[in-house]
Amino acid sequence: MSPEPLPSTASRTPKPRAFVSYAQNAEDVLLWRALRSVSEGFYIDVGAFDPLLHSVTQAFYERGWNGINIEPVPERCALFQTARPRDVNLALAVSDHEGTATFHEVVGTGLSTLDSAASEAHARGGREVVARRVPLTTLSAICREHARGEIHFLKVDAEQSEREVLAGADLATFRPWIILVEATVPESAVPSHVEWEPFLLANRYRFLFFDGVNRYYAREESAEEIAPHFRDPASSADHFRRYPEIALREELKRLRREERQSRQALEEALRAERTARKSAEKELRAAQQKLRYHSVNLVRALRLWWHRRE
Repeated sequence: MSPEPLPSTASRTPKPRAFVSYAQNAEDVLLWRALRSVSEGFYIDVGAFDPLLHSVTQAFYERGWNGINIEPVPERCALFQTARPRDVNLALAVSDHEGTATFHEVVGTGLSTLDSAASEAHARGGREVVARRVPLTTLSAICREHARGEIHFLKVDAEQSEREVLAGADLATFRPWIILVEATVPESAVPSHVEWEPFLLANRYRFLFFDGVNRYYAREESAEEIAPHFRDPASSADHFRRYPEIALREELKRLRREERQSRQALEEALRAERTARKSAEKELRAAQQKLRYHSVNLVRALRLWWHRRE
């Protein structure tokens, strides 16, 4: 595809507004710096996992973007079908060839993988691993079928299969503006990019930034405009809030609201009980007075009867 110039942001002076970051490592904050001037952009997420939890794309979807989410676990892909109706959601795995493969689901985590050695390590560590056969295709095939126009960013988190995923991409035809790839061995700080970075560099992508987990690259034809946005890590200057914090606050509000409602219900029950008790006491006093009245009259009647007998 011919390069499309990046929209200029030089004349824009947007008011600082809180950006909600759903991503685990604020990846969406960095991407938003560079792409905030793009309306209705397009993304591809390989290893999407969840529409909200640790999602790099949710903040963009909320702003009118759409794209392709690739998640091999059918139950997890179904979450995207519900939450992301504008997106293309594919329950398959991505590699450098088409066919089928054994996918190892590490249940309840984002560590599921095609790598059997990695799955065995997870199993030895006590995690539940479920193996299943899944369809296998390439990024090139996915783009030919589903991509229309520019791809503004491609995110790859394939749990040690990043090299195969990238090898199956046609970066001469489909050239995402930005590519970010998980660049460490899962659950460690050990670098893994030496296996796949040469492929990106050979396809005219320029390294921009390493955030401790991911490495970011820009296509050469857009790199001069994009690179300045990746000089620094995400910070308070980006005016963002993290979704887990917001969700926690909302949960706290919900619990406080339930507490108030429970307290109000208890107070109403106590008031009703006090009212009922007062009513019962009033009825008891009335009954006692009536009983005393009848008792007095009975005594008088007996005395009168007795006197008449005499």
